Amino acid sequence: MSGCFRTRHHAEAWCRISSGLSSMAALGYNPLVAIQIALAGKAADMIKLHYAESAPKKG
Repeated sequence: MSGCFRTRHHAEAWCRISSGLSSMAALGYNPLVAIQIALAGKAADMIKLHYAESAPKKG
């Protein structure tokens, strides 16, 4: 993990942000679009939606 953090809370926040951006990049989202989605509070929804659509259909 890069960077200097004064508290564990800030280090954990960095890890969550970095992980979310990495996940969105893996799904093909432009980094700026991924940040806009995250700021709108929709990043987790977008990731869940992607994996729900790509899951094999039962039956």
